[in-house]
Amino acid sequence: MNIELVRVTMEDASILWEMQVKSFRDLLDKYQDYEPNPAAEPVEKVINRLKQKETFYYFIVADDVKVGAIRVVVHPMGKKRISPLFVLPEHQNRGIAQKAMKRCEDIHGHDNWELDTILQEESLPHTLTSYSPCFRKEKGAHGIEERGVYRIHQFEKQEMIV
Repeated sequence: MNIELVRVTMEDASILWEMQVKSFRDLLDKYQDYEPNPAAEPVEKVINRLKQKETFYYFIVADDVKVGAIRVVVHPMGKKRISPLFVLPEHQNRGIAQKAMKRCEDIHGHDNWELDTILQEESLPHTLTSYSPCFRKEKGAHGIEERGVYRIHQFEKQEMIV
């Protein structure tokens, strides 16, 4: 699958906004988080972002079809932030967002990045943990009167397997 980034123009604002609403609508319906959710933003907010000189909006184009968008904010001190990044629901789970982020790195450099995101529990990586009692020989000097006695330290350990 060929992924390209095409710069969004002011004339594309309504298309961009409609794609954004469609991409975030399910999360808005589920969590009812109207303040931070991009699906609840008016089109004027997208237009204002497009006018910002430090903002670069791109359509994510997969095989000549607009499948999402990504916004890169380049701060004067060189720090770069992605917010938002979205892929239309019918094109999700194909690695498109990851490839789009790599294309952004090709355009804007490979360092000083941060990503703003809405955490969606089904999409988070799964981690496993283990819990076990452990024993270890105690450290430190022991007196002669303790010769032949092994002193141990008992503790519990929880490990994360990634």
